Amino acid sequence: MRSHGMGRVAGGIAHDIKNPLNALSLQIALLGEKLSGSADASGTAAAHLRVMLDQIGRVNAIVRRFVDVADPSAPLGYTDVGALVADLASLLAHDARRRSIELVVEPAAAPVRTSCEPGRVGRLALGLLSRALAETPDGGRLAVRAAPHGELAAIEIEHVAGDPDPALGYYREVTEAAATALGGAFAQERRDGVEQLSLALPRNDRV
Repeated sequence: MRSHGMGRVAGGIAHDIKNPLNALSLQIALLGEKLSGSADASGTAAAHLRVMLDQIGRVNAIVRRFVDVADPSAPLGYTDVGALVADLASLLAHDARRRSIELVVEPAAAPVRTSCEPGRVGRLALGLLSRALAETPDGGRLAVRAAPHGELAAIEIEHVAGDPDPALGYYREVTEAAATALGGAFAQERRDGVEQLSLALPRNDRV
């Protein structure tokens, strides 16, 4: 129920954000037309209007990535884990930059796909990477990759391990249960100041 609800919330957020953004774009276009009658005003304002439109485009792209992660579609019958990892990193990139954390997406040598339902995989992976980022100290490094392991498709995360957040102590149990429900497994190991997380899911190489 919670997983289904998250998808509906994501759709509502996207709708409520994109509508005013579209209205802003229209108003900017109308303003540009009105200013075009004055050469001086048009030349001065044109650069500012372009910047505003560019920023609206950026927000639209962020909303799209959020919806893709929270409630992605799977028209081909599988979830592209590599693309999912890239979208997750893009969503969290601002927070990583703000804290001077090096967030690295390591490319996979070949496509990595899972047969699991995309919405559940997306939300589980987003929670996992968000937690890893929260526990990475400022100035640290966090790497994430999609990797094939035999009949499994894995999301692997490695990061400098800061002090564990007591409020997130329940998360391993929840993640293990969610991974098992998807037919996969979750592993966590901390050694020499580095934490490694692995979410392994049933693999699907169908083209």
